[in-house]
Amino acid sequence: MFFLSSLSKRNSRVSGLWTRFCGMIPPLSIPFLSPNSHPSRPVSENEVLHERVKSATTPSGLRCISRELFEPLSSVSIVFSTRHLQALGYRNNESRRYFNVLQNLLFDPEKEDVKSLQNMGVRLVERVEREFFTINAVLMREDVPSFFKRMGKLLRPRRILPEELEFTKKMVLWEGSSMFEDPTSLLPQISMSCAYGSQDLKDSLVPFPRVDDEYLADMDTKKVEKFFRNIMQPSHIAVSSLSTGPISTLEDLVERHLIPSLKEWDPPVIRTENRMGAVYQPTVWKHEHLDRSLRQGEHIPPLSHMLIGFPSVGISHEEKYVPFVVRFLLGGGSSFSIGGPGRGMHSRLYQNLLCVHPWIESAFGMVEAGAEEGLIGVMGSAPHEYAPQLTVELLQEWLRLTFDRVSDEELERAKNQLQVQTMQTMEDRANLCDEMGREILVLHEEFSPESMRHSIEQVTAEQVQQCMRNASLSDPIIGCYGSVNHIADDTPAKLGEVIRHSLQLG
Repeated sequence: MFFLSSLSKRNSRVSGLWTRFCGMIPPLSIPFLSPNSHPSRPVSENEVLHERVKSATTPSGLRCISRELFEPLSSVSIVFSTRHLQALGYRNNESRRYFNVLQNLLFDPEKEDVKSLQNMGVRLVERVEREFFTINAVLMREDVPSFFKRMGKLLRPRRILPEELEFTKKMVLWEGSSMFEDPTSLLPQISMSCAYGSQDLKDSLVPFPRVDDEYLADMDTKKVEKFFRNIMQPSHIAVSSLSTGPISTLEDLVERHLIPSLKEWDPPVIRTENRMGAVYQPTVWKHEHLDRSLRQGEHIPPLSHMLIGFPSVGISHEEKYVPFVVRFLLGGGSSFSIGGPGRGMHSRLYQNLLCVHPWIESAFGMVEAGAEEGLIGVMGSAPHEYAPQLTVELLQEWLRLTFDRVSDEELERAKNQLQVQTMQTMEDRANLCDEMGREILVLHEEFSPESMRHSIEQVTAEQVQQCMRNASLSDPIIGCYGSVNHIADDTPAKLGEVIRHSLQLG
């Protein structure tokens, strides 16, 4: 469920030709593509029973979840939650910076254990997300015990050298600076960080490290070691696996290799400065970027990017799928390679904006979701001179969906598109394994794609309209990159007043 906030039309444009080609092929029934089926032998009832997801909690509080697929290739995810760090006094972006450093310190390619994992053919992927730090490994089934043994060694307490930390901070700055090359990915994350940041708003303006990053500048070896101590707590860690054997096997590996290493860390240290939980605060984030020079080979002018967002529910809410259905109702895409009926051409933003205004480069719905809170809205791109008009058009489309009743055909199409993208994403074993770990860690639920599909199917038009109206009761958050002169600091309050007045008039 947590992965859904990253699904977007702009991320799927590469598969346009393939999607159109597949759309001409009638549905086929291919039973041997089932994960528990094979053309050479029937599937026993015992195998079907064991295919179900099973979970357990170790005596130390670490949660385990396993799904047996009877395949030689396994996947293991170790998920660290960051949600408890705010109670320990860490700000949102401060903990993100520490995780960026942790990611580079743990998996230094010069370490013997890291080299051993590489020699085993283990594909390691570490991700730093808003509320999680995830380590995912895809490896052969027989190498799973060796993987846990190596990870146990990597997670043990150790002394961090000053020169090692300085080199790592440079690596983090280099990685973070590359994020600013894609404003369409940057704006939703910055807006989410601003909307639910700490009371000191400057903490939330830039979720990616820059050369003037105050947290990296203040970081020393003692602070890093203290942060490590605060996250290496079994009760805030989950281990999920695919095709590694019964849940008892996973429990045994965790107890033998991970728990002893985690117990070597001292108890967490609570800071004297505690902060409030996440509270929505409408604001403006803008970054003026008016460079009109075209680089060699470019044929389009520099663009301004605009986002209008509203508060929404988080993943733990019972109606958590409604905002994602709204996003597919808004739909949209880019003026380049929109694709066919299954890729947005029947959505509202495509029909009402992209097909009507040739100056709009892109327009699409947006959802960012955390465990307890979320952000829903619209965003788009256009040349600098059209930035004010783009803001008006995006707001009008938001209001249309708020007041217009969604037709049955439109709702069914949006739910089908969401289900298809969900199932396609879950085909990747790393995504499925990560999602299982996040769900069991935060929601204490055993995740399965089938249950997600069923929940999406239950979304109604009344829920969609209520979701839009509830979001519109709050002042919006505005994110702008490019031409920003038309956006004032009081713009969210003025837009909020206009929207609420429209709601009163019906």
